[in-house]
Amino acid sequence: MHVIIAEFIFVPVHQPGILQSWRGAPWHEAVPWDVFLNYIAPYAVIDEPRDSWRHMLTNVVATLLVGVTEPVAAVDAVNRRLWGLWQPEIHFVPDQAPATLSPFQVIAARNASCSG
Repeated sequence: MHVIIAEFIFVPVHQPGILQSWRGAPWHEAVPWDVFLNYIAPYAVIDEPRDSWRHMLTNVVATLLVGVTEPVAAVDAVNRRLWGLWQPEIHFVPDQAPATLSPFQVIAARNASCSG
């Protein structure tokens, strides 16, 4: 059993299903708790705008992961297919920070850089 100490993690009201989603994933056992806390649970990094993207993208990404059972295959499926779901497709454009940092900014601009 893991205990989440409130001073170390903050899951906003609009992100309530993240722990349940992670626990329900077929690759749950392959993803260590510290990896979950550092790379999956956070919904924003540093100075990204805080917006409620997780609910919308959870449903979108779920369709990309049907039948995927391994964590590396999940990352590959999302990286290969997510960007093309929007028209025009989202593509890489260097030096876009701070204009496109958050997921909603990337979707609106249809581009992202390494930091966005």
